[in-house]
Amino acid sequence: MNWVRIFNRLWELVNTEGDLKYTGGRFINAVREVDQYFPRYDQFMEQRRREGGSTSRRDYFYDILMSFNEENRIRIIIGILDTIQNLDEERCDAIRAMVAGAEDRVPLNELAPEIWNADRLNRLLGDINQAIADAHSFKRKY
Repeated sequence: MNWVRIFNRLWELVNTEGDLKYTGGRFINAVREVDQYFPRYDQFMEQRRREGGSTSRRDYFYDILMSFNEENRIRIIIGILDTIQNLDEERCDAIRAMVAGAEDRVPLNELAPEIWNADRLNRLLGDINQAIADAHSFKRKY
């Protein structure tokens, strides 16, 4: 998974005004749903300042997310998406597909036209359909 791309898409979504916006406290509460022992917002910010870390939301959101293993990153992101899904379904679904790895599984073929045929097209369409089905299965799971 390309975590930088996933984070950038998530950031674009939660760094907006209104109900989609995730403040530092709201983000850390989402993290604490996965790790109840993660520091509270005030504790985390104090620790961050002591260590000379950036207190920019974008920086510490990313650092927090990357401090977790892949399974827990997914749980954090899915938890956030679940709370805002009804506010922007299209962008939430796009991020879910990225987390599911769907964009990595869709085959991209750059073949010379003379070697393209109906059998190859049917196999490619089957692969695309399977990637889409896998992404939908992942969405239902989370």
